[in-house]
Amino acid sequence: MTKITQMHGCGNTFTVVDGIKYPLGRKEAMAENIAMMYKSDGILIVLHPETNTSSENDSVEMMYFDVDRSTKKIIKRPMCGNGIRCVARYAFDNNYISKDARILTGDGWKSIHIDNGMIHVNMGTPREFKKIKSQNANLEGYFVNTSLPNIVYFVDHLDKEEVRKNGLYTIYDRILMGELGNQGSEVNFTKLEKPGVISIMTCEYGVFDVTKACGTGTVASAFVSNNVKGYEYPIEVRNPGGILFVDQHNKDLFLIGPADYC
Repeated sequence: MTKITQMHGCGNTFTVVDGIKYPLGRKEAMAENIAMMYKSDGILIVLHPETNTSSENDSVEMMYFDVDRSTKKIIKRPMCGNGIRCVARYAFDNNYISKDARILTGDGWKSIHIDNGMIHVNMGTPREFKKIKSQNANLEGYFVNTSLPNIVYFVDHLDKEEVRKNGLYTIYDRILMGELGNQGSEVNFTKLEKPGVISIMTCEYGVFDVTKACGTGTVASAFVSNNVKGYEYPIEVRNPGGILFVDQHNKDLFLIGPADYC
């Protein structure tokens, strides 16, 4: 028996599988079956942490799979900014963790704090920041790893079809991806609204389509807006599915937003 729960983070939808209450067998095979049965952007499996050290207190592990909207094929990925908030809410509601806890991801441990329905995730310090240019999309942008590889383009307007077209152009730009180490990157189109406020649309790599929100893309867009455009933290990031916030403490960036049940 497996417990399945549908959740979303600002419209970014997930099928959550409880691997703590109900022990799981072949997790990837299960994720493939679930992808065919349930409509969502990704699959989250909540587990007891498996580490080489003694058992972690007040913690869970998150295993994450993107779901290609067209083929329903799954891609295992190390992190998901909206997904980790859903895991935090689910684990808290099921008494697996307290409001201050840690979640083990493929990108390492992430600290979380839950306060009045808002989940704060320490996404760590961004890395690999550099300017790039896509030959296919003919746009200048920036690359940064914010727990997942992300590309940020600044644009004057946001149109879903243009975002999808240019996002896929970038994803399938072999020269650019080769230069970036063939890392599958989220592609974020960022519009500056006013000081401290930006709007974004994201074409996600594993989903291969425009999603209503992207957590790592939100952090990447805020980081690049701060470094290139001088926007000060905290930054309000307007995704099509809702508003998220990015703040900075020391050199770490924090993703702040809700997680809800569908």
